[in-house]
Amino acid sequence: MSEQQILLELSVDNIRKHVRFIVDTLPSRPVGSPNAARMAEYSAAQLRSVGITSRIETIPGLVSFPRENVDHHAGARA
Repeated sequence: MSEQQILLELSVDNIRKHVRFIVDTLPSRPVGSPNAARMAEYSAAQLRSVGITSRIETIPGLVSFPRENVDHHAGARA
C-alpha cells in the first residue's frame, strides 16, 4: 500500500464512517464478549479490504468483574 493510498484511507469522512459504525453497531465491547469478537472481525476485514494481511489471535486471560467496591475496614475499631 502506497503512502498516497494510506492518506486517502485516513480522510476525516472515512474515519467518521468507521467510528459511526462501531458506536452504532458495537457500543459495548468487554473483553471476551461477542461484541469484542465482532469488533476484531470488523477490524481484520477492514485491513484486508485495503490489502493488509491480518489475523485474529485468541489468547487466554483472566478478567475480573467485581460487583462492587467494598471497604472491609469501614467501621473497624482500632
